[in-house]
Order: sequence, then C-alpha cells, then structure tokens
Amino acid sequence: EKIIYFADQDDAGQDAIPGIIKSLPQNKVFIAKFNGKDVNELFMKGREGDIISAFFNAKKFVPKGIVGSGEVYDKILEEAMTPKLEFPPFMRALNELTGGGISTSSACAISASTGLAKSTIINEAVYYWLFNSPHKIGAVSMEQSSAQYGELMLSRHCGRKIGKMKPEEKLEYLRSDYVMTKQKELFFTEDGSHRWHILDERDESIEGLQSKIMELIVACECRVVVLDTLSDILDNTSIDVQQGFTKWIKSVMNKHGTIFLLICHQRKAASGQKDGSNGAMGDESSVQGSSTIVKSVALNIMLARNKLAEDVFERNVTTVALTKNRTGSDTSNDACKIYYDSEHHRLYALEDWQAEHPAQF
Repeated sequence: EKIIYFADQDDAGQDAIPGIIKSLPQNKVFIAKFNGKDVNELFMKGREGDIISAFFNAKKFVPKGIVGSGEVYDKILEEAMTPKLEFPPFMRALNELTGGGISTSSACAISASTGLAKSTIINEAVYYWLFNSPHKIGAVSMEQSSAQYGELMLSRHCGRKIGKMKPEEKLEYLRSDYVMTKQKELFFTEDGSHRWHILDERDESIEGLQSKIMELIVACECRVVVLDTLSDILDNTSIDVQQGFTKWIKSVMNKHGTIFLLICHQRKAASGQKDGSNGAMGDESSVQGSSTIVKSVALNIMLARNKLAEDVFERNVTTVALTKNRTGSDTSNDACKIYYDSEHHRLYALEDWQAEHPAQF
C-alpha cells in the first residue's frame, strides 16, 4: 500500500527523485525526510531512531512545481521572515501603502517623462539601500559606465558634486585622505567585501545582457537588480522580444527570489495635452514598451513634476503615484511628494523639508 523512498538528502539524491518515481506507482510513493546525507550515515552514527521517525513521518510524493496545501503554511512563514526592501525616508509613505516595501520575487516599475530626474531619484534610493537593505544591490545602468555611476554615488556620499570639478582639481580631491576614507565606507563592507556590484559590460544583445544579469544574481549574490532604464534595453525591439524579456524576468524572480526595479520612460502626451513633465500625472498606458511590463509588476510607481514652472519651489516638487499595488491593494494618485534641494543635491519628503524651513511657508 505504501512505498517509502529514502533518497540521499544531497542535491544529487534529491534531483534523482523524479526519475526514480517514474518507475514506481506514483500514487503509492511517500518520501522520507531526515537530517543527514543518507540512511547508511544514520546507521553508522547510531541514529536508527531517526530512520524510524522518517519512516512514519514520510509525506506522499507531490510532483515538482506542485505544492500540497499542507506545505503552504510553512511557505507563508518563510516569506513572512524574509525582509522586504523598504523605500527610503523621502518615499516612506509608500511603505505604509505596500506593507513595508517591495517583496522578494517581485518587480517594481518606476516611470516618468524624459528629463524628470528619474535617475536622481532612483540613485538616491539605491544609495539608501546600500547601507540599509538586507539584500545586496546589482546596478545595470544603460547610460553610465561603472566609473561614472560610482562617481555619482561617491559625490552623494561625500556631499560634493565631483563631476563639476576640473580634471586636476578632481584628481587632487579624489586622492585626499577624506575621500579615501569615504570611498572605503561606500565601496566596501566592514569585512572588506564589495558593498554592491555594477554591470560594466553591457552586451548589445538581449541574450548577452540576460547572461550578465544572471551572473550578478548567482555569482555576485545580488538579490536586488536595478535596470536603469528598461526602456533603453528594449528600445527598437519587437513586442515579442519585449514580452519574452518580461517573461524571463518573472522566471528569474520566482527561481531566485530576486527583486527587479524597472526604470521606464513614459511616452510624450498628445499635442496640446499635459504629461508628467508639465505636472500632469500619466497613466499606465503611457509607459513605453509592451503592456506586459506594467501587467507583470507587483508595484507600478509613476512620477510627475512641472519642470518648467516659473516658481522655483513648484519646479522642485515631484508627485509620486502608486497606480498598482498587488501586495497591499491600496493605490493613490498622490501617494507622496518629494522635494529636491538643488543647493545640497538632496531629496526629502516634502513635509520634512517644509518642517526644516518653516520661514519659507
């Protein structure tokens, strides 16, 4: 009535189970689980009691990819114990709406019109995550080399725009004791390992890029991957290619528990209509590329700012909309507002900046 299979507990033994099962009447097979390499090891260590326990606790075989309801609760607990990727303080209102941030094995799309400082916002978020995220970051910048990207982050960490310096001044500054100390803080963890990774070799083919991203995830153990911008990656590709890339992202998320941050451009509004660069919030149909991008993500965040406003204050305020929220269900066309302090090149939650500068209001 029962066939109880004691497979080796290493990878080879577990991988062999489906092939073995095909030779047996599947409706009678039960799988024994135990702590050890194999049954022989248990005998050699005098652990016969563990074999007896594994015998009586064996569970009926369920094919790979199918989860029995009796296993679901353990999976719920496992997911609950996995930390989310919290949004930084200047976007903290999104943490309330999403139940603490971005879940693993999910994607978040952040889109805005051209020239709306998407990269400034996402780079500030990445900078926060470098020191506060439980997950290692992997950055794929289609616009900057590793040196350019690193310089932006170092500028943020040192509080000075290095890119504005002349070559001689820049080199002297970079070699100063102050910057040498700051760069160690930024680029290395306390144990001397790399704090994060940047993809510097961007293959022109989609397949080549996918291969390098997998190296970030598997070899470099990056659990958060930032694609800035996805629109540039998929530019001039067919809808089929875009849908295939989106499907690949979903497969990688599910297999490796990866978080993908997809930075996207928005299409220009029709003639005579306002778009995100004029302060009007776009909709999901304005995200460039295949509609599968928006459909496949768990969170869809959209940005709007009137970058041509005559009033300086208004010109530096970005409105953040959360138009899709698969985890928390709550959405908002005005989830929060971000203020850009151009003098200090810093981003603030608008209410925080106003609280620090009450004389201006």
